[in-house]
Amino acid sequence: MPKNITTQRLYYIAAFAVVVLGFSLAGLNAYSSYSSQRAFLGQRVAGLASALPKDVIDNLSAKETDIDTRDYRTIKSTLQDIAKSNSDIRFIYITKQRNSEVFFVADSEPEGSEDESPPGQLYEEVDEGYRAAHDEVRQSVIGPTTDRWGTWISGVATITDDEQPIAVLGMDIPAQDYMTDIVYSGVVVVLPTLLIATVLIFAASKVGRKDKELVERLTLLALVTSSVKTPLEGVKWAAQQLVQRQVTSTDPESVRLASELSASVDKVVQSVDDIVNVTKNSRDHKDTTMVDRVDIVALVIDTIDRFKLNTSTKRISVLLGDSWPASFVIDTRLVDINRLVTALVARSVDLTENNGSVRILFAHTQKNWNITSITGGGRIVVDLDNDESLAILKLLAGRLGGTLDTSTTDIGDDVITIMFPLKGTEIQR
Repeated sequence: MPKNITTQRLYYIAAFAVVVLGFSLAGLNAYSSYSSQRAFLGQRVAGLASALPKDVIDNLSAKETDIDTRDYRTIKSTLQDIAKSNSDIRFIYITKQRNSEVFFVADSEPEGSEDESPPGQLYEEVDEGYRAAHDEVRQSVIGPTTDRWGTWISGVATITDDEQPIAVLGMDIPAQDYMTDIVYSGVVVVLPTLLIATVLIFAASKVGRKDKELVERLTLLALVTSSVKTPLEGVKWAAQQLVQRQVTSTDPESVRLASELSASVDKVVQSVDDIVNVTKNSRDHKDTTMVDRVDIVALVIDTIDRFKLNTSTKRISVLLGDSWPASFVIDTRLVDINRLVTALVARSVDLTENNGSVRILFAHTQKNWNITSITGGGRIVVDLDNDESLAILKLLAGRLGGTLDTSTTDIGDDVITIMFPLKGTEIQR
């Protein structure tokens, strides 16, 4: 009984540590997103303000009579081109101050649009931080502020000629989109944190009394606890990069970063699945003895298909060796063999450099059958005590009666082999 109490405490301590770490990272991530977005918007508006044609803007008076001039058409077209290449920006506009009032010179809206601000229109709801940029040279980000068009986070920069203010450039991002990105950067850390903590608490309430089961759960718990920090930091880093880049979903770099974010979350979910399975098995011994008829060939092919996003993003080819039969049916626990194959493919893809390849081979003798993964890079850690993902692979293989072996070839390829005894097996060539 004292052993079980101690084990429960370990689970509760681990859950508490995960919550503290996760929420701390979520807060830091959200604040970093807030700061980086404002800095990025400020840099963009300042860069564009310095690149606009000063002589054209200087010739415009921010009056209705500007609308028929060539200078107005030039600056209007320029603002519309800028808007097309900055899809996150809703409005881009130039204003001038006259008699302490701010008037529009031109904006990026199509002519005739109900949201267009024609030359000479009074900007009645102008923020004081925006107004100040007409009097002195400054670059800033203000908001959220609300006007007749909505609520915005605005980048503001003074347009100068000979270091003297002649107009102000404004760029508006919808405040809802801005806040959504900040909240998302925190949520992507909080959700897996809460999931892990919930499973750990559940596991604590279901601790068994058998020594063998207790040792197995403690071993897996130690592995998962030590691997929690790395995936969460991966989520944090990738989310920050997505926010900083402010690109559309069609941008290849954005897709790559989104894939890395997904991969980090997958590592957390895999760890949680391991805890759930072991806890469930220790609670109900029947689950550890039930077997299914599983086609290993179909399972491997299905697992490779589920990793297409990761492999296509890294431009990795996953190839099955010629030795695979058309079918290879064994009696085993479907949940456990599925977890094992998934973890093997995930580990192999993670080890492989961009534009590389993974080879999944099959072999059998009169006594054994095995699956071998060969990847390029020579980065494998053969010391299982220092590599959590390989240690989990070994644990999963052991529960199915198999063994795990790792090595590196003479040309630097990494090799992971999982071997099982050949029994209750049907092979179809």
